[in-house]
Amino acid sequence: MLIEWLITDSVDDINLNDFVADDESLYGFVRLSVFTPPLGFIPDNSKMDAEGNSNIAYWMETLANVGESIKNKQDCSINLISYNMLNICVKCKNMVEFSLNSISDHKTISVNKIAYGDAIREIIEVLSQFVSYIKKENPSLLKSKRLKNIQNALIELKQ
Repeated sequence: MLIEWLITDSVDDINLNDFVADDESLYGFVRLSVFTPPLGFIPDNSKMDAEGNSNIAYWMETLANVGESIKNKQDCSINLISYNMLNICVKCKNMVEFSLNSISDHKTISVNKIAYGDAIREIIEVLSQFVSYIKKENPSLLKSKRLKNIQNALIELKQ
């Protein structure tokens, strides 16, 4: 799995207008499992009652954009807003290469190569899980611009 997520916001009681006014944000925890060691943290829900501070909707939108870039065989880069001075470079060659880099000294911290088809399948799986979760918890949120973009990207990736 490239990325794992856990939403800690109470999604079922969010009003669509409030969601849009709050920058279409859903907070929780994220772990980038594409790297060794993984970057981020997801607590064991049964043992910890905590609220995460990662914007899961932002991460899913970013993942959708990365998926579109990979599908089009275009390299891309993501500055990590949660982690100072780090970025992820995605290079599309025979394999999809994910590298975690230090912005300040341009050093590569971790690299992982994944087959093109596997990368697309994993992105589709994560985005599908997210959309299904929102459909179950509060389908009205799927009318927001950000979540429509994620759904549209998912449709494109499946083609």
